[in-house]
Amino acid sequence: MCGIHLRWGKEANESAINQMSKSSAHRGPDQQATISPWPELWLAVNRLKVIYSGPEADQPLWAPDGKSLLIWNGEIYNFRELRIQLAQMGTVFNSQSDTEVLLQSLQLYGEKCLKN
Repeated sequence: MCGIHLRWGKEANESAINQMSKSSAHRGPDQQATISPWPELWLAVNRLKVIYSGPEADQPLWAPDGKSLLIWNGEIYNFRELRIQLAQMGTVFNSQSDTEVLLQSLQLYGEKCLKN
């Protein structure tokens, strides 16, 4: 099970988010990352790689256009079928991960993709 952390506001800083991430390193021993995508916002992830272990699916995962990023904890059981559908629509993938399928689906359909 992964660990996801967020610090937001004037008290948010790299030291604080790293402390949070370090305390849950056991939850995601395969990948750790810290990022501040916007002022006063810090995110961290401890990831347990289950479906795809390549670095192309490391989180936070940025969308190809650089406008969105995704950190999540879960598994999409039918991601291969969804990936085929998206590829047939012209979506280009960099990995075989369900994380990338989720990000691309969210970009294409918005939150409606979560209803199926």
